[in-house]
Amino acid sequence: ELGHPPDALRERVAGLKGAPHRLEVTRQGEITIIDDAYNSNPEGALEALRLLGELPGQRRVLVTPRYVELGAEQEGSMLNLGRAASEVCTHVILVGPRHSAPVARGLSQAGYPERQVSVVSDLREAEAVLPRVAGPGSVVLFENDLPDQYMERR
Repeated sequence: ELGHPPDALRERVAGLKGAPHRLEVTRQGEITIIDDAYNSNPEGALEALRLLGELPGQRRVLVTPRYVELGAEQEGSMLNLGRAASEVCTHVILVGPRHSAPVARGLSQAGYPERQVSVVSDLREAEAVLPRVAGPGSVVLFENDLPDQYMERR
């Protein structure tokens, strides 16, 4: 319809770069990083978890603080995130003990082992936990990054 042969369009599309921090897949050494930290919503997070499950990796780790600004849907969507993560992840790092609690409940409801969940206060602590739960051949999903006003302090 546009007057371009499909093969030429495929080549051009294959070279397109996505927006930074929006399901951006990179490598850091022997670890694949899925950076979906720009913002998050229930549908986008489930897609990111689907991608996490599809990429080759020995371990699959989710790092997330939660979603915000979902009103009455907040609690249920966080429970669903935990349930969905339980089907894909070998470890989950929750950022912010109080606010991420519904994700932890969703994981628990799905029978996810508590020993495979780490709860930390901030991204710095999450990055300190990562070497213990993700190593060479792992895939790590950073799902959402919240502004400082949402961060919990100890």
